[in-house]
Order: sequence, then C-alpha cells, then structure tokens
Amino acid sequence: MTTTRPILFTLRFGSLMALLLGIVQLSHAGILLPEYDLWIREIAGETSYENDALWVATASSTSDSGQRWAVAEWNLNGLPEITDARMEFAPRTQADPDAVQVAFVIDSGITGLTWESYQATKLATEVMLEGLGGITVPSGGLVFNRYAAGNNASVADLALLNSIRTSSDPKLAVAFKATNGAMEWNDGANLGGSGYAADMPIRLVVNETYPGLCIEATADTWVREISPDSSFNSDFISVWSGTSRPGQGDDGMRRYGILEFDISAAAGQLITGATLQLYMPAHGTGSGLEYPANQTAMVLDVSGTGLAVESQTWNTIQSVLPSAIPLDTLGAYNVGATSTTPEIQDAFLASAASPADLAQITAAANSSGKLTLLLVAVEDGTDYRGDWGDGEAGGLNAKLTLTIIPEPASIVLCVLGLIGVIGFLRRR
Repeated sequence: MTTTRPILFTLRFGSLMALLLGIVQLSHAGILLPEYDLWIREIAGETSYENDALWVATASSTSDSGQRWAVAEWNLNGLPEITDARMEFAPRTQADPDAVQVAFVIDSGITGLTWESYQATKLATEVMLEGLGGITVPSGGLVFNRYAAGNNASVADLALLNSIRTSSDPKLAVAFKATNGAMEWNDGANLGGSGYAADMPIRLVVNETYPGLCIEATADTWVREISPDSSFNSDFISVWSGTSRPGQGDDGMRRYGILEFDISAAAGQLITGATLQLYMPAHGTGSGLEYPANQTAMVLDVSGTGLAVESQTWNTIQSVLPSAIPLDTLGAYNVGATSTTPEIQDAFLASAASPADLAQITAAANSSGKLTLLLVAVEDGTDYRGDWGDGEAGGLNAKLTLTIIPEPASIVLCVLGLIGVIGFLRRR
C-alpha cells in the first residue's frame, strides 16, 4: 500500500456510516463541551478556582457571606445557524433553599480569571441572557451525576449566540450567578469520588428540534447462569456480575438482561441521536441496597434461537453471544450503590448512543426493524448488581428515544454517491 492511497479504502461500511453519522450530528445538532471553566469568590478576590467543581451562590447562602460565580467558555466556530439551545447541568449538591441561577454573556478570555479581574475587565461587558444558562432547582431537587436541562434560549439569546458564532472571535463566555440559594455543578475536572461522577461539565446543546420517536420496550426478560434453562419474565431486569455474594459459591452468579424495541418506524430515516432510559427502582429491590451497578450493552440477534425474547434462557443466549456487537455508550451505566447514592433510586437513568452505536441502530431499523439489547455486567472482580424496572414491575418500561430527520433523501444520495466513488476507485 502506498502512502497516497486514500485512508477511506481501509474503512468498513459500518465504520464509514458511523463517520458520516457523526458528521451529520455536528452539522445539525450537537452537544458542545466547554473549552475552559472555573469559579471565583468574593472573599478571595485574587484566587482562581480551576480544575474544581463550579460553585454558584448568593452571599446570604454561604458561610463566609461572599458571592460565588462560575464562568465557562465554548467555541462556536464552524456551527451552522443556531435555531435552538439550552444548557445542561450535573449537580454535586442538593439545593436548600430553592436555588435560582441566571447567566450573562461576557467578553471571551477567561483563563486565570479572578473575582478582582472580573470586576475590572468583564463586569462592564455583561449581557444578561433571558433564558439560556438559567435554571431553578427546588429544595432537595436534582439527582446527582445526571444532567438536568436548564431554560431554553429565547429569541434574543439565539440572536446573541449567532452574532458571536459569525464574529471574528466565536467564543461564547458565560458567567453564572445565583439570585437565590446555592448550587455546586460538576465540571470537566476528574472529580470522581464517593458518590460523584467525574468529567461532567456544563453542556451546551444546540439544534435539537428534529422530530423524535419515544419507544417503550416491546419485550424484556433476564437470564441467569445458575438456572441455564430458565427465563425470568414478568420480573425486574437483573444484570449481575460473576463475583459471588459473601458466604456463597463462586459459580452461577452472572445475570444478563434482554430488551427488545420495535424501531421499524425509523426505517429509511436518518437517526441522529438515541437515548436509552432504564428505571432504577431501588437497585435494591432484587439485590439489596449495598451493591453498585456497572454494565455495558450489545446488539443481539436472537432469531437463530427460534425463540421470542421472553423465552430466552442462559443457554440459548450463549449460542448467539459470539455474534453480538458491543455498543460504545448506549446501555452503559456505572452508578454507585443506592445506600450511598439514594438520589438514583426511583428514577430513570439515561445513556446516549455514540456515532458508531447509531450506525448499528440504523442497520437494525432498516433490516429487521427490531433492536435487541443484551445488558451485561462488567467483570472486574467487583460484585455489580443492577435490577432495572420493566413493564411488569410497576409499568416502568425501558424507553428508547430516537432523534430523526425524516426522509433524508439528499443525505442518503450523498452517502451512496461517496460509497460508489470509493468502490470505483478500489476497482481501478
């Protein structure tokens, strides 16, 4: 192979589709992470709090009677016109009392910013946003380690974002201030620890007005290693690792969950996003409160077993497991025990698809019209146990939400044209 041969020759069709879907995502809708963030405080005027969780507080809500502001900056360069926007925040504290946050656009360039330098260089540049960046958190409100959506951008906010996007300096710098109470948000620093997730910065979500499909699981069950010829339908969906419980044997502990979704309505559409929501009843309902849950998911074809999903067993799954396709992020969960993170109890927890995952979902929609997911616990020597709600457990079915662009004829033609060109060049 010469160095001038195009690298696309080495891509498989699925990889090419994942790449193209990733490009489409960026062109139409996307999640932007900040390039930089920090927080500043009134009582430490010369200090910049970088690589730290972001505090937003009124003076009356802090023990030192000083305000705390957070600042973050995003790069809007290369984005198309922004037609809708919101920000999403992952909390590290519970509000008490109710917390109310507002936001201001300021001049870009926030590295090393302090309270004093903000007053000197940024305060006079503030433009208050009408909706974007704002959020109200009721006392005892948001769930730890899960993103919560803030207010939607107003028409005036969108005009301001687009003026920045098309300027010679397309950096969006935003300051967050509290008008009541206090909140501490996760950021991009590695601040994981007991009960806390790492690397969950404030997200700017733009251009998500395309139609979506919210699909509940049409079938679900779980199977267990210790009962290889049984299926456990009409029950919580158990996903356990192979590590034994104290005082019990090492064998037969593994449990797999199985979900099936009818996604035939998405056939022929361009799927630009997918989110799986699983309900955590107590994670403890079937396995106790003291166990964390850590799992991944695979796309599974059970047609070769001749059995419906509800009738699958441990042994039948083993027969088709070698052909299962691992997913990157959809169906992947890593959460603490309910006893240490009670906020995840009685709540839907979401996982989003990567571009490669979207390619697999698209393939399933355009072939069988069914997406069957196998949920498997991570095996690293830790006793992981997730017991998810299903249709028979309180009616809390798993949900799959697909973001689609209907009838993407021009995009499909471009994809087919590109594939045709590659095929022609390979034959030369």
